[in-house]
Amino acid sequence: MDTQQTKITASKHHAGVIVLPPLTIGPPLVAGLLLHFLLAPLRFFPEWWIGHPVGWSLIVAGVLLMGWSKRTMRRAGVDPNPYEPTTAMVTTGPYALSRNPMYVSATVVYVGIAFVVNTLWPIVLLPLGIALLYYGVIAREESYMEKVFGDEYRAYRARVRRWL
Repeated sequence: MDTQQTKITASKHHAGVIVLPPLTIGPPLVAGLLLHFLLAPLRFFPEWWIGHPVGWSLIVAGVLLMGWSKRTMRRAGVDPNPYEPTTAMVTTGPYALSRNPMYVSATVVYVGIAFVVNTLWPIVLLPLGIALLYYGVIAREESYMEKVFGDEYRAYRARVRRWL
């Protein structure tokens, strides 16, 4: 076991998130795409500029970061499902750079999709998704982690940013 990971006995407690994380930023993305295609296109870039290469690069980077994050959690014996108990504090891999690399990766994919479609609507709606993610998931997870890991989590929180 890595020295930067602390194991605890699994129990029936969990963070008490109110919704699965994809359900916080997924709906604003879908709403933004629907607004673009059904109501009025709101271009991110001039029509002559094609955002596909940048957008696809962001999507690939986000998917790779998501895979790395999940793999790091599983190697530490932690289930990424927020409805399951957290059995270890993971501070290695992408978690050494961000306390929430999976949420960072989802946001990067979200922005990449907006670039590929060349629509600003999802970007306009993104703060709503981030607010839902923060209040419905992140704040609850952070409170839970502090209760479970105490000073060790507070020290981690002090040295590693929430996003980047």
